Amino acid sequence: MKIEGGCYCKGVRYAAEGDPIFTGQCHCRECQYISGGLPNIVMGMPESGFTYTKGTAKGFKRSDLDDPVTREFCPDCGTHLLTRAPGVAGAVLLKIGTFDDPSVYTGPQMVIYTIDKQPFHHIPGRGPDLQYAAGRVDLEAPPASLRSAARVYRPQRGRRLFSGAARRSRRARPRAAGPRGTSGDRATLR
Repeated sequence: MKIEGGCYCKGVRYAAEGDPIFTGQCHCRECQYISGGLPNIVMGMPESGFTYTKGTAKGFKRSDLDDPVTREFCPDCGTHLLTRAPGVAGAVLLKIGTFDDPSVYTGPQMVIYTIDKQPFHHIPGRGPDLQYAAGRVDLEAPPASLRSAARVYRPQRGRRLFSGAARRSRRARPRAAGPRGTSGDRATLR
């Protein structure tokens, strides 16, 4: 598969070749900041098949985290093009909205950090729902091929996903009954 894409102002362009490693939808707070409030939709592609064909992206890495991801943006218009995550070595996580033909994305194989999902976020009816909290995750649902890719999204040890007040309010929320092991759209932690 060959994917071409770029930023809004067309100052940075890229090409990615190879078989997609995975597709995902991330609801973590960091992705919400980057996307302007919505989940981040990505396709993991082999880094060896990726190249910038026009312009140079600017990278950003948070200095307050032990093992942060690098997010690459157009230096002129600010479009978020991709993420390079240490936990997914050899892959670039391309943002679907930057594809010339976004229709090649057929949906997520996994939906992650649903514990940080906002009430207005939509979770598609496919793919495992991986809820992360306090470093624990139920990885029984996704196929083995996704387990290594999902590890990159685990929170840092000791990292608080939200304040104590937010934790208490989330616990107090009424939840709809769902299939065994779930309550509504949230997976049960084990």
